[in-house]
Amino acid sequence: GAGSLACYEGFIYTVGEHRAVLRQKVTSMTKSTDWVQVSSPGVKAIAVADGMIYGVTTEDAIVMQSIDEMTVDSPWKTNFLGDRVFVLGCANLMTKLGFRPPEPLPSPMRISSIAVADGIIYAAGSDGRIYIQSLGSLKADASGWA
Repeated sequence: GAGSLACYEGFIYTVGEHRAVLRQKVTSMTKSTDWVQVSSPGVKAIAVADGMIYGVTTEDAIVMQSIDEMTVDSPWKTNFLGDRVFVLGCANLMTKLGFRPPEPLPSPMRISSIAVADGIIYAAGSDGRIYIQSLGSLKADASGWA
């Protein structure tokens, strides 16, 4: 079954059993239509925002590539610009919503799924907590999570 789903420009995306991204056109999707592989293997969870697809590797690193340029041969990239940890701004919002301010990501940390909204990437940790990073200063490894 599908463990990670994302929608973008008329397509629905998921991760297949071989850790590659698969997709179908939403308007022609039925119970019997086939999923088509559209990425190289290497991810266990995905999220899509602003033309980029973000993935979580089996080592829990964050990777990305342009969704429009993605092919079955294109590599997942881990070289992000910036190295600031995102904490301010979202911490205040989380406090207002009744959440504790973000804490450093424990090590070793397992990520089960991710979501992207308004320039922030959210990760569901194996400890039941939600961790965040700014897409503007995204780090591939655990050191960037707050």
